[in-house]
Amino acid sequence: MTSRIFKALIVKTVCLITSILLLASCKYEAVDEVASSPSNTTLEETNTINFDLPMCDGECSCDEMQIEFNDTGSLLAGDYPEGNFPNCNGQSGFLQDCDVGADIEQSNDDGHAGFSFKKLDTNGNTSDNNMLPHACVMDNVSGLIWEVKTFPGAGDLQDASHTYSYRDDNYPAFSTTNGGECDRECDSQSYLARLNQAALCGFNDWRLPSKIELQELVNYNTFTPAIDVNYFPHTKSSFYWTNSLDVDDEGSIWAVDFSVGRVAGGVSSTTRHIRAVRGQNRLINRFSAPTEAEQLTTNRRLFATQQRCNSIEVNTAPSHRYKQDSEGNVLDTLTGLIWQKCVVGLSGDNCEQGQPEKLNWQQAFEAANDLNDTNANTNPWRLPSIKELQQNIELACEEPPLNPFAFKNIPFGEVWSSTPSPRNDNASYQYQYQNSIIFYSNRDSEHYVHLVRNCSTF
Repeated sequence: MTSRIFKALIVKTVCLITSILLLASCKYEAVDEVASSPSNTTLEETNTINFDLPMCDGECSCDEMQIEFNDTGSLLAGDYPEGNFPNCNGQSGFLQDCDVGADIEQSNDDGHAGFSFKKLDTNGNTSDNNMLPHACVMDNVSGLIWEVKTFPGAGDLQDASHTYSYRDDNYPAFSTTNGGECDRECDSQSYLARLNQAALCGFNDWRLPSKIELQELVNYNTFTPAIDVNYFPHTKSSFYWTNSLDVDDEGSIWAVDFSVGRVAGGVSSTTRHIRAVRGQNRLINRFSAPTEAEQLTTNRRLFATQQRCNSIEVNTAPSHRYKQDSEGNVLDTLTGLIWQKCVVGLSGDNCEQGQPEKLNWQQAFEAANDLNDTNANTNPWRLPSIKELQQNIELACEEPPLNPFAFKNIPFGEVWSSTPSPRNDNASYQYQYQNSIIFYSNRDSEHYVHLVRNCSTF
């Protein structure tokens, strides 16, 4: 692993190269290993930004919510320290992933537990969901249309076994040409050009999905592959490229694993599969850019002493995405979720008091129950699902990958999700608040806890 100081120099170099090639500059400075302490700069000295989020008009409500996302599909209830109940029946005694969200509706016949899909024929027309084969799939939740692969060994353009290096000529430092194994021109840019030329399902605007979009397809109730194979046959139990750049590592791009639903970065020369998508990226251009004051490293260091941000990636979590209630809890107007402003163990206006607590999975649920015992809100605090954690991400930043004015003094390390692993019944998924890696660990491991609750409907 490249040292943090060396990586900071790399980021500055990449910014300079990108500026020359794209006639644009990096919005944020790279931060070296020894970051300035918040105590060195006071709010009065900067006097450049209002660090308080706008208040909700009364109680923060679901009226603010802008986007509906796919749920995890998990129907499992994890036990401690090991074991999964096959159905969500409250046996664990805690509010788990399977108790909340769209996947509690199991009666739908167009996808597993809250997923909703429609098969499309070669002309892009909707058809009977029992039709086989089909060329594309519409996600009725996101509105996105996804390609469907042909069987491994077919030898055609969409052969499911083909792999590709990542390439985007807009980002040469993140690109490798023709580095995969396929019929010809085995990199992502060449593949998309060929797919658009072929006008799959009648469309010529196919692209790579973002890491959030691609993770939406993951079904965390199953594994190898972790997807609904009725709609996405021939899916390989391995990593698929996204178009999200890993802004803190030179040449690294995010990928989603459809074996168990991991999310991790990899250098562009790594061979990955591709599942192309078309339709509006619902995160791009939804919010205006952060203000110049918000982009200043000196301001961000007040609450995120080592955060690294880079303008080569789109901003997904500017401050005007968020509001707060009278207790300082943070409403995400994109998802409608309300987050505790501090992780468990921290308190104060800026989460500067106390120490963040590391708890095992059982203790994490108990922390939510303890808070609910003293809180009369009808929507209880709970552990977030693994998808809810990623939906809150700031793609342009790492360490942490969050907005530091909404979530102040976030500790580095893993935070627990409420999503149990279907493959390892002694493990549950975790999200890394250092650089947004998704994996799972044993339930007796100790991680940070960041609680969430649903918004209220009026």
